[in-house]
Amino acid sequence: MLLLKSEKNVLGEDHPDTASSYGHIGNLYGRKGDYKNAIKFCEREIAANEKVLGKDHLDTAYSYYNFATVCENHGQMKVAMDYLSRCLKIRESKLPVDHPDIRNTTELLCKWKQQL
Repeated sequence: MLLLKSEKNVLGEDHPDTASSYGHIGNLYGRKGDYKNAIKFCEREIAANEKVLGKDHLDTAYSYYNFATVCENHGQMKVAMDYLSRCLKIRESKLPVDHPDIRNTTELLCKWKQQL
């Protein structure tokens, strides 16, 4: 948290590096089972990336992916699938067709659909 505080002071609340730290902290909370804080930090990452980088940037797609996995682990499958679909749409528009991130995201989305 000290690093995040320093990044916010030096780089600003919405800087991409600060946003990335929000996401990492959110993932850590998620691993500990603290989904309330995990979601809060992942939402901060998304908001900062959308504001600075835009909704169609690959880093924003990564934020959507992270949020989707946190939501899935918390049992919020519809929200998780929505954000994973957003991630996939960006990746398909920005990456080569045969990129592994597209394949992995597509496979995960199919797996989640089968679980519903």
